[in-house]
Amino acid sequence: MVAYIHMSFVSNYTVLPRFRGVHDVLSLDVSSQEPLFGTDFHSFRIINAYSTNTIYLSVHSVQPDLLFPELGFPLLVVRDLNMHNPSSDPLHSFSPRQISSSTPYFEKAPRPASYSLIPAGNTPGSP
Repeated sequence: MVAYIHMSFVSNYTVLPRFRGVHDVLSLDVSSQEPLFGTDFHSFRIINAYSTNTIYLSVHSVQPDLLFPELGFPLLVVRDLNMHNPSSDPLHSFSPRQISSSTPYFEKAPRPASYSLIPAGNTPGSP
């Protein structure tokens, strides 16, 4: 994975990649001298993940614990996990395999912090 960061952003914030030994995940820590987003936090993390199925169809290459670490600062998770779940697309029909492989990811997100699910690119009910 690669990240393109505009020079005007880099001139105002410090951006450091975090290497975790997983080729399907890109993590960036962004920090500032000033508090961010009207909070007391001076940093946040962006995790971008693209997960694919492994040879075991119900196992994905990026595990839920890697996507939703417990942190003491804000986290933005951007992901394309190639999975579908009624939580993100309530009008679509799902196979039992799709539900069983996606459920751990949708259950893990709310536990360490409050996350909002913002589906993008899919029209509800479409594959």
